Amino acid sequence: MLSIYSTKFERARYKAGLFFGLLCSLSFLISGCAQRLPVFSENPPRGIELIDTPFFAQKELQCGPAALATVLTESGVETTPDRLSPQIFLPDRKGTLQLELIGAVRRHGRVPYVIDPQPDALVAQLLEDRPVLILQDLGAGPIRLYHYAVVIGILPGKKVVLRSGTEKRVILNEDAFARSWQKAGNWGLVVLRPGELPGNADLDRYVKAVAALESLGHRQVAEQGYRAVLARRPQHPAALFGLGNGLLVKKEYGEAEKIYKKILAEQPDNPAVLNNLAEALLRQGLRKEALETIDRALSGPPLPPDLAEVLAQTRREIIAASPSPASAQ
Repeated sequence: MLSIYSTKFERARYKAGLFFGLLCSLSFLISGCAQRLPVFSENPPRGIELIDTPFFAQKELQCGPAALATVLTESGVETTPDRLSPQIFLPDRKGTLQLELIGAVRRHGRVPYVIDPQPDALVAQLLEDRPVLILQDLGAGPIRLYHYAVVIGILPGKKVVLRSGTEKRVILNEDAFARSWQKAGNWGLVVLRPGELPGNADLDRYVKAVAALESLGHRQVAEQGYRAVLARRPQHPAALFGLGNGLLVKKEYGEAEKIYKKILAEQPDNPAVLNNLAEALLRQGLRKEALETIDRALSGPPLPPDLAEVLAQTRREIIAASPSPASAQ
């Protein structure tokens, strides 16, 4: 059965743009024209410093592996910069791209979440006892010198504390930190354990981050993430869809049916959900109901060709599974 979840037809799902681009990619291009950062309006009055955050002194050009090892270890993953370097360091570029960091986090069964490009977003994570991996530009004038570090604290007087380079505790004033962060695009990343939500979470962004883990086989991690979102917002459609798909893969067809019907109560004509509901029904031997459901999906507005073919193939498989008139006699 060709559920919209299936790997073979993931591209059809992308093209259809269903559920707010559930698996759409994020852009991590460095920009030199971002707006000036505001002040730390959420500065904790007594300050906060995550003193137990691990520290790995970087080797030459290895700030990416060192910073990533810091946040991965903090999330419970046993690793070192030397182990990570072959996975993320690009010799031709003499460094590491943000996408390489994100991919490595996923491969380790953790959820990479890109925070809002604002100082208060950093504070929100620190208040959750979570360090933030950030990208800085430490160059002067037209010279660019990109560097990864880990923010571990905000002190009274708006001083920023980092694990950086070969220094376990680097302290920058707000302006110096803001300039270096702003020039590198205000980019920051936190590493989340399964089922853990970030501080001040954008749930749509979090669901996209969770969904990307499924293609790597981390379905249990994804399910925990969807359930965490639904505990906070029970009708979140993308989280429901992801959870339903996971249940379908686990052959929990009755539970998947309930999830899909919950979505359809709010979005009755969504073709992706109707397609997967039809599969869940067929797997339970409910062929008549499955055929009615897929016909409902096909009777709507014209669909992109790839998606239309998925639905048509689902219908063909339902017909093929139905008893022939001769066998019914």
